[in-house]
Amino acid sequence: MEGKQKFQQKFILLRVVVVMSGAFLLSPVAGNVQPSVSYFVHTIAGPAFMAANLTFPQESATHIRFGFNQCGCRTTCFAVGPSCQAWSFIEAGVNASECRIIDKGPETTNLTKMTNATYYFKESSVGGKYTWAQDNLLYVELENQYYLAPGRAQCAKIPGHRMLISHSNDTYNFLIQYNSLYGRAHNFWVDLVKIADRLAQWGDGTNETHQPYHVHMDNTATVEPYFVAWNHEYLHDVVDNSRSVLCQANPLGVNW
Repeated sequence: MEGKQKFQQKFILLRVVVVMSGAFLLSPVAGNVQPSVSYFVHTIAGPAFMAANLTFPQESATHIRFGFNQCGCRTTCFAVGPSCQAWSFIEAGVNASECRIIDKGPETTNLTKMTNATYYFKESSVGGKYTWAQDNLLYVELENQYYLAPGRAQCAKIPGHRMLISHSNDTYNFLIQYNSLYGRAHNFWVDLVKIADRLAQWGDGTNETHQPYHVHMDNTATVEPYFVAWNHEYLHDVVDNSRSVLCQANPLGVNW
C-alpha cells in the first residue's frame, strides 16, 4: 500500500505543477517531435485536450452558435454546463465563425477532418483515468477491456492517442510500477507483434531492438504473435482475447 501511495503522489505532484504554474496551455519541450495533441487546464473545465483540423457534424451538436471567437466558444461550453463534454470552433471570418457543442467525448463521436476547425474535449469525457508518467507521456487505462485490434482502434479514436508503445527505459519503468499496483494478474496490451523469427515490431512500424532484457519472446513456430505487459517484462505468446488497454498521448512533444 505504501508503494502505491508513493507512486500516485509522484503524478499528483506533477499535475499540481501544471495547474499552479499559471500556464493555460502546456508548451512542448524543445525538440523535433510534434506534440500528438495539445493539453490545457482550465479552472472551470478542468483538464482538456485540443486537436487541430477536426470537428463533428452539425447534426451531432446539442448547441450551435455563430459569431464567436475561440474564447467565446469555450465560454459557451461552460455556460451549457456539465452536459458539454466537447466543443468545436470553426473559423469562417468575422461574425461567421461557428461554435458546436456536444454532450459526449471522442470515443463515441464521429470526428471528421476540417482544415479550419479545432476540436476540444474534456479529459473527463474519455472513459478512463489519466496518469502522467516519468517518460513525460500521458496515459489513460480504458474502462473496458478489448481484443488487440479493437483496443488499438479504441485508442486511435481519441485524438493524439495510441495504444501503448515502449521506446525507453522510462516508459518500461513506468509500466512495471503501474502493473505492480495490481499484481501479476493485471496485464494489458502493448502494441508489439512478432513478425519473424526473433523479430517483433511496434505499432509505429519500428522493430524492437533496444530492450532485449525486457522482451520475452518465444521463437517456436506455433506460438501466438502477441505481447502483453506482464510482471517485469513484455511477455510473448499470449492469446488474442479481452484484456486491459493503456493508451498514451504526447502533449509535450517528447521522443516516443
